[in-house]
Amino acid sequence: YHISGILAKLKSPDLASAVYTALERGYISFDDAVGDKDLKNLYSTLSKTEELVLWAFSDCLSEKGSISNASIASKLRRSKKTIEFHRININHKLGISNKAQLAIVAYWQKNIRGKT
Repeated sequence: YHISGILAKLKSPDLASAVYTALERGYISFDDAVGDKDLKNLYSTLSKTEELVLWAFSDCLSEKGSISNASIASKLRRSKKTIEFHRININHKLGISNKAQLAIVAYWQKNIRGKT
């Protein structure tokens, strides 16, 4: 599969949801999606609250819900500004720059990290 074909087939509302679903269904391999990033070591730099925000992001993706800061804030009963702050920290610490990359990390956290 070519990635654009996968994304068109999934008809997801946004790229992050499409990437997460493609990983779940095995359309793309996790190793191909991550490249040479050492997620285990990078992940260990996150605070407990940042981990919680990442879990909420992952839950929203797996439930096919909204992945906006506002929806995650509502889910965690925190302010939107608090979630924005933590997502910026997560992106910085993990070296990611968009929600699609965040979806890959969220998939890893939920589906791979706990099994190794």
